[in-house]
Amino acid sequence: MNADTINKFLLNIVREASIELLRIYFKNPNRKTRLIFPKYRNENIRISEQEFRFVLTRLLEKSKHPKFYYSVETPTNGEYSFQGKGKRSASSDLSLYFDGKKVLNIEFKAHNAKQDSIDKDIEKLTTEDVNGAWIHILKKEDKGTVKTLFNKYGNAFFQYGKSKKPISFHILILESHILLSRIGKEKELNYSNGIFNIEYPSWKELKPGKLQSGDWLIEKFNIK
Repeated sequence: MNADTINKFLLNIVREASIELLRIYFKNPNRKTRLIFPKYRNENIRISEQEFRFVLTRLLEKSKHPKFYYSVETPTNGEYSFQGKGKRSASSDLSLYFDGKKVLNIEFKAHNAKQDSIDKDIEKLTTEDVNGAWIHILKKEDKGTVKTLFNKYGNAFFQYGKSKKPISFHILILESHILLSRIGKEKELNYSNGIFNIEYPSWKELKPGKLQSGDWLIEKFNIK
């Protein structure tokens, strides 16, 4: 199965998961799962990458593509030394399989993650010889939020160089009802050459619907 088919399948599942997460967040009665965002002791809602992963796997269970399977916390093929304590096997947050063969590794992140946290997952995505995807969830944004993330992505890719396989990116911003997506392309392996190039005004005033900005798809959902 080629990268284009895999990544388009992922885009559709991520889009469905994003809609479900927005329904959960905004307490929309048309939700499809029983998942909720829990609260801290101070009553603030806790939002993490785990909610995205659980909703995504729930939708995979209902997928019309019966040959797709998945595993969680999948041991990597390579060994890594993230803290300088000797190399060992790491894990990918979620992996997809087609006809028994691993075809995609996915890493999930939430909020304005630290550079070293992004670095170690980008290292896995670029080093493992399988298609990759990065899925990020944010509660809200200002004009510098996504730009800061993009700079961190760029810094990570500058360190680790070319990827062995294409990588897709999906960023969900709950308060803005926005999903930013860039599908990994077949034979596209260099992610340090300016692909993180959309600006905040491109989606700030977007009405519900889709907008293409270069290679990025910007979608605003109409969910209350």
